[in-house]
Amino acid sequence: MALTLGLSVVADLDAADPFAARTGLLSLRGIYTAASSIKLFNTINADVAEHEVVIFDFTDTRYMDDSAAYMVGQLVDVALDSGAKCIVMGIKGSQATSIKELNVLRGVPADHFVADLDEARVIAHRLLGG
Repeated sequence: MALTLGLSVVADLDAADPFAARTGLLSLRGIYTAASSIKLFNTINADVAEHEVVIFDFTDTRYMDDSAAYMVGQLVDVALDSGAKCIVMGIKGSQATSIKELNVLRGVPADHFVADLDEARVIAHRLLGG
């Protein structure tokens, strides 16, 4: 399991981005199971609530079991409960199946599901009033 410890800040590499500090990126890379999902939640839980927009990046997620999918749903709920908006990026394959079957992303609007970081940035700017 590769886990981004804490949320990274999304930054525009070409120019100063006034919204970057308000947007967090949670990259879920590798394989996530019941054991890793507890570590994921405990490590990221507090960080999720500190951003106005949180991008959940599944681009490099190779596998996610139901326990891990449920924990991602819990992280989304923490973000939403804190008033943050959520964007889901790159969801496909087995994690998409688990997440859809468990309906853990029900609080994320359909137009907040994107394929890549460029699309996520567009939505984040819109959500932050840019």
